[in-house]
Amino acid sequence: MALRKSQMKMFESVAVLIIFFILLVFGFIFYGNVAKHRIRTDIQEAIQLQAIEVAQRVSFLPELICTSGEEIENYDCIDLLKLDMASQIMNESKESYHDILGYTTIRVKEIYPSNREWELYSNPLGENKLSSFIPTLLYDARGSGSCSGVGRGRCSFGVLIVEVYSS
Repeated sequence: MALRKSQMKMFESVAVLIIFFILLVFGFIFYGNVAKHRIRTDIQEAIQLQAIEVAQRVSFLPELICTSGEEIENYDCIDLLKLDMASQIMNESKESYHDILGYTTIRVKEIYPSNREWELYSNPLGENKLSSFIPTLLYDARGSGSCSGVGRGRCSFGVLIVEVYSS
């Protein structure tokens, strides 16, 4: 009788330990999934911040910003004369711009009144990318008329497209 009671207590102790370890394993699995989701979120956030940084760098490149006759720089605008030359120069010398722009593709697309597109820089890395679209004013000094805040010339509406690649 005493042997049966001790066997019963030992079986209860073993059962409690098995249940404890099963709950512990489920806890580790749950914590691992939460941590994995948090890490993915942090990585996506870092990629988004990098895309914003690159977009800001491109917006302030002296190769693109508008200047009026008074040498006043307008950072909300891209000069089409400069853009034509910058698209050739930046694609020919990718190594020079890699430190600034990294693994990105940068395009400028005119939306109104015509539908033209320039590829400024292309240095892709794989297929995983995050795109940022920044509306911008495109200034053409060759055009007739007046462009508010920039000077004499033609203005059009465009979008700066920055695609940041991640591995």
